Amino acid sequence: MIAESGRKVGIELIRVLYRFKPLREYRVESRKSDSFVYYVSGGHLFDFGMERVETNEGQLLYIPYGSAYTNYTKTEDTEYYQVDFTLLREGKA
Repeated sequence: MIAESGRKVGIELIRVLYRFKPLREYRVESRKSDSFVYYVSGGHLFDFGMERVETNEGQLLYIPYGSAYTNYTKTEDTEYYQVDFTLLREGKA
């Protein structure tokens, strides 16, 4: 737990994934966790509706809980690590 203005904040680790050659297109209606994605090679183009974000090798992307998006693989050899987690405040998500 980390103190934040007198409040306790914790992190619940949900899963850690390694992906190589992911689906060419992937749609998420509402993300069920926060995520960090680190690109070893290749990248994605994320379409969040009002905003687009392009990722590349060596970059780290944060995707917040509840986000809706479609991502498109930029290269066939895209490879990344993904850490899904939930922030807990006062012991609750």
